[in-house]
Amino acid sequence: MNSGIKNYYNDIIKMCEVYISLKSRCEMDSPATEQEISEWENKIGNPLPSDYKEWLGMTKHLRIDGGFLELFPPVGTIGDEKICVGSVIGDGDDYYFHFRNNQFYREFDGEIEFFDSFTDLLDDFYCELEMRADSKYGDKWLKVYDKLFPDE
Repeated sequence: MNSGIKNYYNDIIKMCEVYISLKSRCEMDSPATEQEISEWENKIGNPLPSDYKEWLGMTKHLRIDGGFLELFPPVGTIGDEKICVGSVIGDGDDYYFHFRNNQFYREFDGEIEFFDSFTDLLDDFYCELEMRADSKYGDKWLKVYDKLFPDE
């Protein structure tokens, strides 16, 4: 197991607890089964990267703040060179995995930001999560975080 993926999962869960304490919604689906992952790979006609499969093995769909931030199962069809794996704001700012380049990236309005791994994508996702908390709650979210997790 990639400890980086598990660490991000734990950190994101903590932020979800903060959001929920501030009366926002965070929804997390159950882990994906090996059969579901295999079916997704068959549907898109390509194997999924192991770190992304590890994430799906912890939760197959994560929705934060009513869908402001999402990570989800692969969206694509057989022969697609890329699959969508998440979104920010739900307005076309999306996370993808491109099979030919074997790379995760974020695309919005023609601008592309490449990541070296799914862990790097999770880092970007977590930064968006904190920026959303800052813009929506100001310093209040930090106080809630400190109260929920005083040893950090």
